[in-house]
Amino acid sequence: MSDPTSVLGTIFAFYGFMMLFFLVLGIVTFVFWINMLIKAIKNEYEHKTLWILAIIFGQALGAILFYFIVYREKIKPQTVQKIST
Repeated sequence: MSDPTSVLGTIFAFYGFMMLFFLVLGIVTFVFWINMLIKAIKNEYEHKTLWILAIIFGQALGAILFYFIVYREKIKPQTVQKIST
């Protein structure tokens, strides 16, 4: 039979890893949310007020929608075109 202390150690290690993973995920999500909120406030977009409210009240989902619908479309024209020789 397994030693109870090794089983407890495995359980604590697993839950410790999960806590660390979700802590890092939460910090990354928060930084992304703040970044998209700042971009929405500083730049001019159609329906700017609506997007700011969507980011504030929609939190991560609002920030992700803003990134894919508005912000990504704005940065597309700035891509460098390949120079043909």
